[in-house]
Amino acid sequence: MSGKLTLESGGGWKHTVPVTALSILAALAAAWFVATQLRLTGWTLTIAAALTAYVVFRMLYGLLDRALPSTIPIRTVDWSLTEDALTLGGQAIPRDTIRQVHCWPNRDALGHSLPGWTVNIETTGRNQLLRSVAEGPLADRSVQQLHDLVDALDYGVRWPE
Repeated sequence: MSGKLTLESGGGWKHTVPVTALSILAALAAAWFVATQLRLTGWTLTIAAALTAYVVFRMLYGLLDRALPSTIPIRTVDWSLTEDALTLGGQAIPRDTIRQVHCWPNRDALGHSLPGWTVNIETTGRNQLLRSVAEGPLADRSVQQLHDLVDALDYGVRWPE
């Protein structure tokens, strides 16, 4: 069996780090503002500052994640499967080294559901992490291509419906 995979390349951290940093800074500023305005001390200060920082971070992270533009490069990888090996983009992975295939829907750092799927081919060597295209005209085809690869590896029952 063989096919093509349309995948998102790595590099999501280039978007996530600024979003997280801005959210943390805003959360700390809000906590400082609450602490100084309420003139709290001791444990009440600590608890109020921590709760404020947590709430502000959770609210701002989602907003900033959507507001800041992110471009993740898309790549196409050829795959083929024989009795002996899976070849992904020219790299051969012996089938006897594949321990398991894990599949899950994409999520952000806070656990919110995102479009697309991730497949991790767990091997005795270096694992292969494959992310489908999350948005745009290639998204549905990309998910189907990953699903076809998982089925070809006989791990299709692991793909949650």
